[in-house]
Amino acid sequence: MMIQDTNDDIYITGLKLHYLPKKLNFDPEVLDIKNVRQLGCGRKHFIILTNDNNLLVWGDVLKDKTEYNSEGFHLHLGD
Repeated sequence: MMIQDTNDDIYITGLKLHYLPKKLNFDPEVLDIKNVRQLGCGRKHFIILTNDNNLLVWGDVLKDKTEYNSEGFHLHLGD
């Protein structure tokens, strides 16, 4: 599960990796947390969609990995 609180902080929990919520501290060059539009997750992945239509992906949703990453999330540009 992925959660964004009222301070715009993002946490992940579950997947036997994080029994307690873990706050994600993204590199501001990769993600401005005030620019998050939607959060999504599945059995083995987490996805963040930004207002710029960029995706940050953790897991095997997309085959390609990018050089732009933070907290294990790879940034895929939506342009």
